[in-house]
Amino acid sequence: MIQYKKLDSRATALEKENEESIGYDLRATRKFSLWANQRKQVNTGIAVKFPEGYRGRIVIKKNLAYQYGLAVIEGEASSKDEKEIQFIVANLGDKPVDIQDGEVVAELIIEKDYEAEFHQVDEFL
Repeated sequence: MIQYKKLDSRATALEKENEESIGYDLRATRKFSLWANQRKQVNTGIAVKFPEGYRGRIVIKKNLAYQYGLAVIEGEASSKDEKEIQFIVANLGDKPVDIQDGEVVAELIIEKDYEAEFHQVDEFL
């Protein structure tokens, strides 16, 4: 079980778009415009407490990446974070994009932390 808190009255519950979705929708709590080559911080109004050993990776919604050239810059939330999920979105396209209040901008993908051991080899097996 992953606990979350609403920090803003405009925030919505974390839900998947459909059964096939990997991530949980993250919505903007305020509308904004993003000019070409501009970056902005997106507030979700949601705080999440991940169990130890888990984290959330934030990725842009595929349709926003494809249609408008939007991208999330290094979005992640870990078990050490209990503050609002915020992330930076960048417009890599050549036209301005308007994001509406409550619009799904990104997805939160839950991942298990994994400690890997690396071994240098001369040939792969």
